[in-house]
Amino acid sequence: MNSTKNALWAIADQGVLSATRFLITFLIGKYAAEGELGVYSLGFSILIFLTTFQESLVTTPYQFFFPRVSEGEQRSFAGNLLLNSLGMSVLGVIFLFLALPWVGSHGIPLDLGRVLYALAFCLPFHLLREFARRWQFVHGQVRSIAVMDFLFAAVQVSGLFLLLKLGWINANMAIVMMGLASGIFCIAAAYQYGSQLELDTKRIANDSVRNWRYGRWISFSSLCAVGQTYFANWYLATKLTMHDADIYTVCSTMALLANPFLLGIASMHGPQASRAFVQSGSRGVVTSVLKNLGLVVVILGLYSAALGLFGDWLAETIFGPSYAGQRWPVLVLSIAILGQGVNYIVSNGLCAINFPQIDLGGAFIGLVVSILISLWLPPNVLNASIGFLSGVIAMALFRLAALFWLDLATRK
Repeated sequence: MNSTKNALWAIADQGVLSATRFLITFLIGKYAAEGELGVYSLGFSILIFLTTFQESLVTTPYQFFFPRVSEGEQRSFAGNLLLNSLGMSVLGVIFLFLALPWVGSHGIPLDLGRVLYALAFCLPFHLLREFARRWQFVHGQVRSIAVMDFLFAAVQVSGLFLLLKLGWINANMAIVMMGLASGIFCIAAAYQYGSQLELDTKRIANDSVRNWRYGRWISFSSLCAVGQTYFANWYLATKLTMHDADIYTVCSTMALLANPFLLGIASMHGPQASRAFVQSGSRGVVTSVLKNLGLVVVILGLYSAALGLFGDWLAETIFGPSYAGQRWPVLVLSIAILGQGVNYIVSNGLCAINFPQIDLGGAFIGLVVSILISLWLPPNVLNASIGFLSGVIAMALFRLAALFWLDLATRK
């Protein structure tokens, strides 16, 4: 029963976050200048790119190793990884300032320069917030996450409407507001859970090296996934116009309305898969994967069908006539979200049985297929969507085959 409640809270939490992201997309796409939504999507892709390093090298290893750490070392393990997170923030800000001279050259849109300054402000708060959220997930504090994310969303949404009222709604101000809301989240998390973390300077190096050895494969895998997800935005912005990136962002946003279910289930399944491996080995992990896959395929399959019927109408109604006529891109991307659901669950399984390098192979295949198909087809929004879907399918098939093969090999 407790597991069911946590799953419902996880889905509610993702519902709050997805609604907030959708509202940001709506406000920028509807009320900001043409091309601002495309600029925001490029800036957000950089934020996700940098967050991926922390998730792969800090929070995902924490999720994997925490059940194996003795009770007396758990607080210092968490505190040491918090210090790693702060280090990631410093490196991320340095990267953003080093990237500034490249803006306006090598096909990089000039408008991206102002967004990099906003990202430098937002990044440290965003990374600390993501660390706090993952820590809470690992410790089963799902309801607490939902409440604090509601606070985060309320601050961000209020700020966005204030920006709209002042006529300041644009890509960089939306990112600054995200940073402010993340900072308030971090203050609340520190007040509530700060006493449960402590530093052990003697173990920092060992913990960091262990996480690197495990997380480096996940890092490469996640970077491939981010590259695959946002390649179309960058390709359309540099090959065609920023407005084409606007349109693709709106189409993908319609598909990502399924995120509350998708990410909620994926976030809950990660710790479940790790525990299943400790208790029952690879057989337990496969059972956990199949159980969750059935639910994902049914729910997201129905969602894809509904979006195929009404997605184009929704896009035009919500965002305006300049986004009309996108039925097929919306449908293709909604099917891709179903494939992503399969990938998330199977990826959790591969990482739980300690084969993140196999997971990397699937991510690399998906990235390569997406890029090759997109470059092979004439550049437009539909073909970019088809390229993304092709990579998602290739990635899912590889990961599924690898998981079942590894399970059979282990049992022999």
